[in-house]
Amino acid sequence: MDDSVDNSVYSTNTMDIAMSLADYTDVTLEFRHRDRWDESSSGDGVFLSDDAGDTYTRIYPLGTSASWQTITLDLAAYAAETGLVLNNSMVIRFQQVDNYGWGSSAAASDGREFDDIKIYSLPDLRAVSLESGGSTTISKLWKGFTADKQISLEFAVQSRGGNTPFSSPAIEFVYDLEDSGGTPRWNEDVELPWSIDAMEIRTDSLTSTLTIPASMHLPDLNYTVHAFIDTQGEMDEALENNNEATLS
Repeated sequence: MDDSVDNSVYSTNTMDIAMSLADYTDVTLEFRHRDRWDESSSGDGVFLSDDAGDTYTRIYPLGTSASWQTITLDLAAYAAETGLVLNNSMVIRFQQVDNYGWGSSAAASDGREFDDIKIYSLPDLRAVSLESGGSTTISKLWKGFTADKQISLEFAVQSRGGNTPFSSPAIEFVYDLEDSGGTPRWNEDVELPWSIDAMEIRTDSLTSTLTIPASMHLPDLNYTVHAFIDTQGEMDEALENNNEATLS
């Protein structure tokens, strides 16, 4: 980024990256930067917008260093400090303001360079939805003891990759059945292999059958099923609050 007309008028150069960060609580921006005798000003820096670019807040001022510097910013923390909200209208702006081009001497030379820009988060599994037989309600009176009771479940799971690929031979999925009083009545767990490419976001639909022995007496009309992801902590993602889906 530099000025194409040299010592005429100041120019403002910007590069914007628009993205949705609505489901993220952990976002890191990393980039390399160097300066070409560019005087620091309030117009130089990394800016953030949560209203699709209508307004911007500077979250990081760019220094003056001729050597390449690697800069790592916790976007979630900077957003919180400046009163911004990570949503689906985020714009990250790199900006430079000055009055000279990228010349050969300090007397008449300005500009900034950026490289290796990365935006990433920790790998995460998110419980999106839990359904039974295409319906959001289970209403059955189970008083018999002649056959196993079964609930067919569809569990939507969103995978989000970090800056490196993730692979596990066994991610544990746990299903809990509670009665109308909130007392656990039955529990099953399933282990599945799981892999996520770096920076990948995808949603998988899993099917499972909760099988309850015939001998168990379930007299209530309504029960609640909870599904939990990665209860053994194979994924070091520190976002466990999004790992549960409930079906009542």
